[in-house]
Amino acid sequence: MKKFDEAAYVKRLMDAGSDRATAIDVARKTAEAHAANPAAQPVFHKPPRLTKQQPPPAIKPLSKKEQDLLTLRLELEEKPGTIEDASFVHIAMCQVALPRSLRSVKGVDVFERTSGTSSIRVEAGTLWSGTEWVKQPIPYGGNPRLLMAYLNTFAVRERTKIIPLGDSWRELMGMLGKSSTGGRNGSLTKFKADMQALAACKLLLGYVRNGSAITYDGKPVKEFQAWMGKQAEGQRGLWPATLTFSDDYYNALTDGRMAVPVDMRAMIELSGSALAMDIYLMLAERLHRMTGRGRVLYWHQLRDQFGQEYTGKDSAKTFKNNFKAAFRQVELAYPQCKAKPVETGLLLVPSPPPIARKV
Repeated sequence: MKKFDEAAYVKRLMDAGSDRATAIDVARKTAEAHAANPAAQPVFHKPPRLTKQQPPPAIKPLSKKEQDLLTLRLELEEKPGTIEDASFVHIAMCQVALPRSLRSVKGVDVFERTSGTSSIRVEAGTLWSGTEWVKQPIPYGGNPRLLMAYLNTFAVRERTKIIPLGDSWRELMGMLGKSSTGGRNGSLTKFKADMQALAACKLLLGYVRNGSAITYDGKPVKEFQAWMGKQAEGQRGLWPATLTFSDDYYNALTDGRMAVPVDMRAMIELSGSALAMDIYLMLAERLHRMTGRGRVLYWHQLRDQFGQEYTGKDSAKTFKNNFKAAFRQVELAYPQCKAKPVETGLLLVPSPPPIARKV
C-alpha cells in the first residue's frame, strides 16, 4: 500500500489556492484518516471557487523549516521514539528555563525566571583559558538546551559523571547533528561561546515541597577540560575534551526521578527556536501525567512561564503571536500532543508522552 505523502499533499493544496495554514491542517487530518484506513483514497479538498471580485490569494511556498518539520512528523509517526533510544533532560528545565535570547542577558551577570512557586537563577561564571581567567556570559538560546540533552543522555546511559566531548569543537557539533561554519559570525564561534558559558555558569533552583521553600544548588558542571590551539579548530589532538557533572546533578539525573525522556530528533529540529524547545519540554513532562478533560493555561500564565522577557507596548500581543508560531512547530515535532491554542490560552489535554515508557 502506497504511503500517503503529507508534504506533497500540502504543496498540491497550496498550488490549488489554499493558504498555508489551511493546507497543513487539511493534510494532517487527511494523513490521520489515511492511517486509520489505508485502503481509502484521499479526497482532494479544492479551495472555494474565486469570483471576479475576489483577488487571488497570495500563495507563499513552504519554508525549509516547515518542510523539515513536516518530514520529521512523518518520520516520528512511522518510527516513534522508544525509551531505548531516548534522550533526557532535567525535570527543572521542563518547568523553568534558561534565557532564550541575547536581549535577555546582554549587560547582566544574573538572570532570574519565576513560574508559580518554581524559580531559576543563572549567574555568569569564569573559565581558565590556559593563560588567564575569562569572564563568560550567561548561556542562552537553543545550543545550551541541546548540549544539556546530549550530556544528560550520555551520563544516564553510560552511568558516568565524565562525558567525552570528542576531539574538537567541530566534532562535538557533528555529534549533535549540527553543521559548522567558521569565521567570526559562523556557527562554530557561537557554539563554542555557548558551551563555555554553559560550563561556567552557576545555577540555583527554587521550589516549594511539603510546605517548605527549598533552594537547590543545581550547578551541573564540576570540571570542564577544553581544547586548545589547533585542536580547538578541528584538528585531532592527543586527547579528547571532557566535562564532569557535579555529584548532586549526576545523582539527581540517574536516580530516575529527575530525568525526563524526550526525542532528540525533535530537539534538534526545534533548536532554532528556544521558545519552541521550552514549550515541547513542558508538554513532554506534563501532558502524560494529566487526567480528566484537561485544563486551560491562560495567556497571562503562559507569559509568566515563557515570556517574562516581553516588555513594553504591545508586548502581550507580540508574545501571544510568537507563542502560537512556536507551538505550530511543536505540534509537528510531537505528534502525540493533543494540546491546542484556544482564545483564552493553551488547552492542555491528556496525551501520550513523546517517548513511551516501558510497561
